[in-house]
Amino acid sequence: MKEIAKKNVCPMNDNVQATYDIACSRFRDLRCDFKLLHRLKYMEYIEKIESGIKTDPRNFFKFADMKRNTSGYPSTMFFKDQAARNPEELTCLQTFSRKCM
Repeated sequence: MKEIAKKNVCPMNDNVQATYDIACSRFRDLRCDFKLLHRLKYMEYIEKIESGIKTDPRNFFKFADMKRNTSGYPSTMFFKDQAARNPEELTCLQTFSRKCM
């Protein structure tokens, strides 16, 4: 039984332990940097999509389709009491164009 217990313990000298600690610390730092950069880039992407909704609604729908894993436009879209069932009606919805009102 003592031999099995010894097998699960990895004897490390001070140099190996120091190298391991440095590698773990470096990994944690890089992971933190990655998470921060990923968050920032995703926020930039969302802002780009949001700003382009009025000028090019297709980009918004590409984003929405990608997030819900489907393709194509919804068959009907609603805004307040208005409904759009085809592209012409869609362009007149208040969310995309106020010129039709």
